[in-house]
This record gives sequence, structure tokens and C-alpha cells, in this order.
Amino acid sequence: MDTKKYDEAFAANCADLLETNRRKRHDYASDDDPLSNFRFVAFVLDFAVQKGVRGRALVYLTHLATKMARLIELLGTGKVPKNESIDDSLRDLGVYSQIWRTDLQTEEE
Repeated sequence: MDTKKYDEAFAANCADLLETNRRKRHDYASDDDPLSNFRFVAFVLDFAVQKGVRGRALVYLTHLATKMARLIELLGTGKVPKNESIDDSLRDLGVYSQIWRTDLQTEEE
């Protein structure tokens, strides 16, 4: 492949990523702060770490907090989701909680 074709393909991929970012950001972040969802998750994790939470629990909290940030954004602003439905996010919270619960129940000591 020559450089021109490579650059065109690379630019198309970047344009695709930009559009994906915009679509996802619509559901997860506030209009005035494109990183608000990351800030929320960081706040939750900082609080958890201060309370002594460690290990895999932080991974579960990350997933739960990310979905909560999405729900807060959508429900708080009345935005119509561009990706999965609100019901899907609520189900995700349930699934993540049950995965965590099962992990705790079956954890080897």
C-alpha cells in the first residue's frame, strides 16, 4: 500500500472513531463537559479507595459507576439515548451486581 492510500484509510478510521466518540459521549457525558462521566467514575473510585476498597471490587465499581453516570446524564437532562436504551443500562447494573455477588460468593480463600 502506498502512503496516500494508507493516509486515506487512516483518516477514515479516525473519522469513524470521532463519530463513535460523539455518539457515545451524547449518552454518557454532559454537553458542557465531555469528560464528566470520567470525572464521576473517578469521584466514586476515589471515595471507595479512601474507604479501603481494593482489588477487583474497584473494577466492578468502575462498571457500575460508568452506567450510573450514563443514567444520570440521560435521566437528568431528558436526552434521548443514541445507543442502548435506559432499560438496557438498568439491566446492565443488575447483571454487573450479580456478577460481583457471584464472584464474592465463589471467591477462593
